Amino acid sequence: MIVTKLQGGHSNQLFQYAAARNLAMRLGVELYMDRQWFSTIAEGDTTRVYELDGYKLEQAFIASESFTLAETRRRPSKLRRLLAGAPPKPVLEHYRQQGHGFDDHVLRLADDSYLEGWWQDERYFQDIRQTLLEEIELKDAVTGEDAERLRRIRDGVSVSVHVRRGDYVTNPATRAFHGVLGADYYAASLQRLAEMTGERDLELFVFSNDIDWCKQQLRLGYRTTFVDSDNSGAEDMRLMKECRHHVIANSSFSWWGAWLSDHPGKVVIAPKNWFSNPDANAETEIVPASWLRL
Repeated sequence: MIVTKLQGGHSNQLFQYAAARNLAMRLGVELYMDRQWFSTIAEGDTTRVYELDGYKLEQAFIASESFTLAETRRRPSKLRRLLAGAPPKPVLEHYRQQGHGFDDHVLRLADDSYLEGWWQDERYFQDIRQTLLEEIELKDAVTGEDAERLRRIRDGVSVSVHVRRGDYVTNPATRAFHGVLGADYYAASLQRLAEMTGERDLELFVFSNDIDWCKQQLRLGYRTTFVDSDNSGAEDMRLMKECRHHVIANSSFSWWGAWLSDHPGKVVIAPKNWFSNPDANAETEIVPASWLRL
């Protein structure tokens, strides 16, 4: 079996699932998701919860709430459980990601591995893209106002515009590490997008965890819908991925919204600097080569 430690927000959980799913498929073994991190978040840190339960992840199992890495290492293998009196043997090798760069050794790990990391690079799972497109799909049908938004997204030259603020603004340590994009980035990106596509009738759909700031600060010169709702992250991502083009933030959320889009000829514009922290920024290769960096 392969076990992946889930941590972080909705889209970090998707990275962790996708990398582990690829490894489990390569090996032909079961995949388990360890969710215990969510019960260990310190006071003052950004609150996070498990957010993948609405997706069609039927091939993944939830590790028991009593699961611990140490206990799992002592758990006997299936074969040894069948052999009465056979001593238990370690079954999981704990593999922890170092740094932010791509680590191709992950794809060569053996059965009975425990993955702990962020795995923010499509090379960890690009070869199972079609499987992920099918699995990272909500079980419930779109309804209400979102159904009308989805119709307009599909009918027009729609552009998903994502603005990440929240703890990027309010938490000093998070801000120093990630950085915050201003309105000038979005204006320049849309100008470039119009030049590249030759489209003048773009329709923008703005997604953000600070939609009021967007309404006040983003005057981008196109028909704009500010997606102001109580949607879950997964419900907003369902709309985002249906857009024809994408202007993303330095955020794994809009990364996945763009990556899951299957539109032929899509244009994705991403910020030149993914992190404000220079060391992390120099290491990361999170932005696919086919996307434009601005």
